[in-house]
Amino acid sequence: MRLAVFALGLAALAVASADAAAQERLPPPPPKAWVKIVSPKRAAVVPGKVEVKLDAQGVSIRAANGTRETGIGHHHLYLDMPVTPVGQTHAESGQLVHLADGATSHVFFVTPGKHRIIAAVAYGNHVLMEGVAQDTVDVVVGWK
Repeated sequence: MRLAVFALGLAALAVASADAAAQERLPPPPPKAWVKIVSPKRAAVVPGKVEVKLDAQGVSIRAANGTRETGIGHHHLYLDMPVTPVGQTHAESGQLVHLADGATSHVFFVTPGKHRIIAAVAYGNHVLMEGVAQDTVDVVVGWK
């Protein structure tokens, strides 16, 4: 009987040890970082002058300095265009705005109709950050 109890104890210890070893090999969870479009609100009807206000958590927003520093970046705004894939750079265009000065707001002047605004965070070298949740807001530009 004692031998059976001892064997069960050893088996339980082996399982617990294997489970702990497996957990040690797992990569750490991604950071809880995100960017949020505070204004305008989703599905808002707005005038042609659309002021976008941004907030970010888990990442420090600063002026772009051309380097890649963990947890430090600046905002990118995409108007009616897809987001640049993470890890790639994209030249500034009329629809992609780099808030390279560390700003947290930008004004778009757009025509009437439906528009999509996407906010993302990029490193100082304009490469999008991995692990930072992006935000999307659809608005309608019309008369208020």
